[in-house]
Amino acid sequence: MPFSLRRFALVPALASALALSAAAAQLGGAAQSVMPSSTIQVISIDYHRLASDPLAEQLEKQVLPTQVQGLEALLTRGGIQPASDLNRLTFATFQSKKGIGLIGIAEGNLSDLNFSKFYQKTAKQPNPPQIDGVDVYDSSGLSFFMADPATLIFGSRAAIEQAIATQQGGTNIGQNEALADLIAGTQTSDVWSVVDAQGSRTMVGSLIAGSTGPIDPSIIDQHFNGARYTIAFQNQVQVNLELMTTDALSAAAVSTGMNAAIALRSHQEKNPEAKAILNEVQVDSAGNNAFLQVSTPESSLATLMKTDLLQSILKH
Repeated sequence: MPFSLRRFALVPALASALALSAAAAQLGGAAQSVMPSSTIQVISIDYHRLASDPLAEQLEKQVLPTQVQGLEALLTRGGIQPASDLNRLTFATFQSKKGIGLIGIAEGNLSDLNFSKFYQKTAKQPNPPQIDGVDVYDSSGLSFFMADPATLIFGSRAAIEQAIATQQGGTNIGQNEALADLIAGTQTSDVWSVVDAQGSRTMVGSLIAGSTGPIDPSIIDQHFNGARYTIAFQNQVQVNLELMTTDALSAAAVSTGMNAAIALRSHQEKNPEAKAILNEVQVDSAGNNAFLQVSTPESSLATLMKTDLLQSILKH
């Protein structure tokens, strides 16, 4: 799937069915310290978990941007085995003066990374290049630095500059109360993502597109605080999406709109397996939030990924 800087969904969501150890599942402090408060979307995967599941790898390829291929080559070059040593892989898109930026964060057993593979000392340059006192290396178009012995930050040169500035005193994602609240409760899942208010509006517009009796456009334009989703693998693939609105009436209207849209998708679907998946989708609302959940056997993952429903969630 083509990578969109607005999505990272990355797919935040409801509580995951699969609980992992806190060390493997949650973002470390160093990871959070480099993400600017202007972050738009975060997507994070339990890389170690998905690397052991061939079917889950199919989803990984759809969710993650192409930069992950460069990271795997970088780690291998430095003597790290991604499949066994990389625990969590996270991407954050953020707003900067130059436009939308992308920061990648790799967490795991990275202390043995061989930096000599990326920098050769010379008489004129006895030390690695630095940005604000931080050693910065380059590998096949990616710049990177170590935020701590277990956390590697990578991306374009501009993104690395932003990450270092954020870590050294800039406002980070912890000061973005809306996204920080969305992240809370999502991190014990194989895949999770959070998206800001504007991104959630785009997602909802795509989810309800084409349905009869569309909801009042003003609800989409004015009443969304954000969205999050999770994807878990345990016997079945479980996708949970949670949309945060400003009031219970808006949440109920969104729930009604999504139900109508899914019913239309099911009616139009020609593939019997995909139709069966759509018929199992559950949509509801509680308080100010609307929820969508779907579970399917792992053997049906390929079919689920091809549905317009999942594409509407993942690509925003």
